[in-house]
Amino acid sequence: MEVTPRPISLRDFSGLIRRQKGWVIAITLGSIALAFALVRFTTPVFQTSITILVEAGTQSRSGNDPVEFMSLSTPTMPIPTQMQVLQSPELIQKAYDQLQIDATQLGKRAPKIKVESVNDTNVLRVSVDSTDPALAKQLADEIPDRFGQYVKDDRQEEIQKSIQFLIDKIAEQQKILDENDLALSTYRKKRNLLPVVGEIANKSQRVSDAEFKVENAKTAVAVAQKQIDALLLEKAKEKPTTSTGAKQENTMAAEGLKSQIASMEGERSALLTRVYEDHEDVVMLDRKLAAKRKELRDLPTTLSVGSSATNPDINQYDMQIAGARVQKAAAMKEQQEAQAWLDKSKRELRTYQDVEPEEKKLIDASAGKQENIEQLNTMLRSFQIRRESARELVRKLSNPTEPEIVKPKEAQYLAIALLMGLFVAVGFAMLKDSIDDRVTTADEIYGLTGLPSLGDIPALPRRPGALTLAGPNDRLLERYRILKFNLLFSTLENPARSIMITSSGPNEGKTEFACNLAVAACGEGRRVILVDANLRYPSIHRKMNVDGKPGLTDVIAGDALLSDSLHSTAVPGLSVLTCGTEISNPAEVLSSSGMHKLKAQLDKEADLVIFDSACCLGVADALVLSRVADSVVYVAKSGTTKRSSIRQGLSALQQANARVLGVAMNGAA
Repeated sequence: MEVTPRPISLRDFSGLIRRQKGWVIAITLGSIALAFALVRFTTPVFQTSITILVEAGTQSRSGNDPVEFMSLSTPTMPIPTQMQVLQSPELIQKAYDQLQIDATQLGKRAPKIKVESVNDTNVLRVSVDSTDPALAKQLADEIPDRFGQYVKDDRQEEIQKSIQFLIDKIAEQQKILDENDLALSTYRKKRNLLPVVGEIANKSQRVSDAEFKVENAKTAVAVAQKQIDALLLEKAKEKPTTSTGAKQENTMAAEGLKSQIASMEGERSALLTRVYEDHEDVVMLDRKLAAKRKELRDLPTTLSVGSSATNPDINQYDMQIAGARVQKAAAMKEQQEAQAWLDKSKRELRTYQDVEPEEKKLIDASAGKQENIEQLNTMLRSFQIRRESARELVRKLSNPTEPEIVKPKEAQYLAIALLMGLFVAVGFAMLKDSIDDRVTTADEIYGLTGLPSLGDIPALPRRPGALTLAGPNDRLLERYRILKFNLLFSTLENPARSIMITSSGPNEGKTEFACNLAVAACGEGRRVILVDANLRYPSIHRKMNVDGKPGLTDVIAGDALLSDSLHSTAVPGLSVLTCGTEISNPAEVLSSSGMHKLKAQLDKEADLVIFDSACCLGVADALVLSRVADSVVYVAKSGTTKRSSIRQGLSALQQANARVLGVAMNGAA
């Protein structure tokens, strides 16, 4: 079986804690005791807090510029800045002064102030930590008052600076305005002219009116031409003469008048979008409309038509076309007159503009300064109102809370001490366990090597006599029977006819284990032979109370027969082959062909052969014998066998290609 270490599991960790539980408990209790003493001898620190509502500013001021202050929508400090001011030494000193407390005498006992925003809102929580609960509560109540006064004074100072700035600006603008008015008066006296700005406006209006008339005349020309084109098209559709004598409805003339009236009404609607109804152009057009409507009302509804007469509609179209052409000519004449008036008005306007630009410049400058003064006066009144009606920018939302102990918190300190104690204790236990190289349980060996545990043999007082196991109901015998069944289960696929018992070193109970296992293996007609193969230190003959000779060495040397060398015991089915005559070369004897022949004879004589061998470290006897036996059981003693010895022993057996079934632990708790 290949020996491989197993990863540490929770079970291994719990086993470690059990092995070092004394140290774990002692260190943990010591840590708790230290924390308890620290709580008892530490001066308690009390904390009280108060919540306040402040006004949030969107930006901070970079200097003392009044213009910058006036441009701010909310001329207060941002929340982070206000939090820093609340914790500043200057503000805290003002609170001390108000409470008549000498801060220099407090020293290290001076309260600590902490300010935080509640859920990133305008609500701030001011906390005060102090060894004096009364002082903490007084300071928590006073700091918001001092801060409110600070904010109020700061804002009033900024408002006053802005007011003075505006007053100075108004005086400066008024001085410039007075100088400009004096220059304008001097200029007018020098030129001996009346103010011409109003005339320029009148001339500009005349130009606009002339442009409007030109556009109206162009529209009238276009309308008349359109009417002429439509009448010519309709006339072309009519027959030159009529073939019957009858009365005919005068529809064409009526339709022509209606068309003219509709065109004039459209022209009137267009005029009304630019001028009022009392404008002269609208009045003139209304007169023409009235004349056309009267002409339509007076028009006869029927015409007498002879059989050979000319088509009266042709005559009517001619009359309408002639009238439309007259209207077009009148509109074209009106357009020419309006254009002449427009040209004249533009020349007059250019004359005024060229003659008096300096006066207009002076007047515009005065108007601009006057407008600036009015704006500054408006701002001045606003700041004066703000100064007189200044509201509170800091409000208390609650009274200071009752002081509570925040340090030391007994439960918290003890919990931390417990956790730290456990951490240190576990670390110390792991360190001590790693330094202590001895194994105490089969689980440790399993974690160390990966080999299964065949059973734990408890440490019981030795009994007088050769055998450790006494009767069929012995408790220790039951443990060995369990171990026997474990061996049988581990070799179901490849049953072992012979088992070698070995250990790392002497005094680990290897020989006693072999004897007791042999006793436990008997029963149900099973034949068991216990062989003392520890040729250097044989002891089975004493434990089993049989003769030491003849034995193993005698049979191999040919000095005795196997049948004569097997010694019977008080246990039915159990025979013992002792060491025999002492020799000087045990390893050579165990590796000889005679040993292999003897093993074959033993397999025939018994169902199970158990070899008690020498220790596997220091001498090669056990390694040689492991090649003779079918399998190996490794015995370790709790609290005695070292991990390094187990690793070395099992590694040596592995190199010898031994089949290690598992590990049995002697002296287990």
